[in-house]
Amino acid sequence: GEAILPVPGEEAFMVSISRFHPHLLTGFIAGYILLAAAGIPAQTLIGGSCVRDTTFTAAKGPYKLSGALNIYNCTVTFEHGATVDLNGSVIAVGYSAKAGALMADGVTFINSAASATYLSFTAGSGGTVRKCSLDNVYVYIVTGTPDISSCTFKNVANPFRFNGQHAHPSISGNTFEGLADPRILLYSSFDVTASDTLKKYDIPYALYSGMSVYGGTLTIEPGTDIDLRSGIITVGSTGK
Repeated sequence: GEAILPVPGEEAFMVSISRFHPHLLTGFIAGYILLAAAGIPAQTLIGGSCVRDTTFTAAKGPYKLSGALNIYNCTVTFEHGATVDLNGSVIAVGYSAKAGALMADGVTFINSAASATYLSFTAGSGGTVRKCSLDNVYVYIVTGTPDISSCTFKNVANPFRFNGQHAHPSISGNTFEGLADPRILLYSSFDVTASDTLKKYDIPYALYSGMSVYGGTLTIEPGTDIDLRSGIITVGSTGK
């Protein structure tokens, strides 16, 4: 039943308890809330806000979110072979004007909740999500430049959602299992109010409802495929 604290450089906020510990242990370490559930020694519950660079090893997993995992002013790395259950919560990279980074290579992201959830990037955040599996999990970008490449997406309608201009990730070489028509969804508040470029990717865009362009120039790279669905692109507004 002894709580084990990591040495510097390892999981900065790991807490674990033995298999038969009779209660739930809660730890507040380095700004994170960590929970380890009695009777589930192979699963570590994580959540909270990052305060320093942290690495989650595959050996200490699998991991399960007990709430949102917020990453800003730091880098969080999940080692190759780690499994992370988002459990209906989100991994949020960046907050307000504070950027962060998520590093994951060969990691399995699952979501045991019924409704899809996401990895989000905002405040110009970045990182690398490479050769990962995302099951019932999509990537949601407001502003950011992460590299999402050679990943496999499963059981999610739209693997990517952009919810603001200046969403400029690198997207390449991903595969989509069980998705007949994968799209990058330009979500409801995707309005262009300053000059920006819509990059060409190897999967098409689709409008969620519509897009307005005013106060700047929208450049669409040659060869870009946009499915308007039932939406429209409006250029200009009153006095703009």
